[in-house]
Amino acid sequence: MSESLFYFYLFLGILPLFLMKFLKIKAFQTLFIHPFVWLIFFASIFEFIAFKKQLETPYWYRFFILIDFLFLFYFFFFTLKKKYKLFFYSFLASFLLLYLYLIMIWDVKDSLRTDFYLTTFETLFVLIASLFWFITVFSELKETSLLHSSNFYFIAGFILYYSGTFFLFLVSDFMIKNMASQILSFWNANILFNVLLRTLIIIGIWKAPNK
Repeated sequence: MSESLFYFYLFLGILPLFLMKFLKIKAFQTLFIHPFVWLIFFASIFEFIAFKKQLETPYWYRFFILIDFLFLFYFFFFTLKKKYKLFFYSFLASFLLLYLYLIMIWDVKDSLRTDFYLTTFETLFVLIASLFWFITVFSELKETSLLHSSNFYFIAGFILYYSGTFFLFLVSDFMIKNMASQILSFWNANILFNVLLRTLIIIGIWKAPNK
């Protein structure tokens, strides 16, 4: 992995929080992205330390998936004004049950495979919740242009990131076992999807009114 790309990715993880504080954003529509912004802020700090100290991260990533899903749940649930409760509560309960089950049978040597089950579930949640958001926006016709909506950029980032990394993790176990020489390209692609997500979050924050 290129160190310059890695440090740029970390910088983009820290920038959104400072941008929100600097702009003093109080807009209703950015309130629900706030926990996710804090998550990528602390994740960037941890990943910097782990990179410098050469720490193993499977335990961190398993914990990160849980918090990541909960913050995504929070964002979509309240952005959609607590509609579609059956969908949200069903997914939440199912994810937590799956998470607990995989924790009980977890073998750290096989963590990529079980992580994939969770990321698949998370990707499905993001895609369906995003569809509900688009249906709600077009049915209510409150937005003159989606390009003026902060939530559009947040959700576009989620769709692109989780869809893209889903296919990466789909082949990750095979690549590590059979194409180890190409693993650097795999992780660089993962970083690029992260850069895309964080860039869209920054654009969304910048688009938000600060009154």
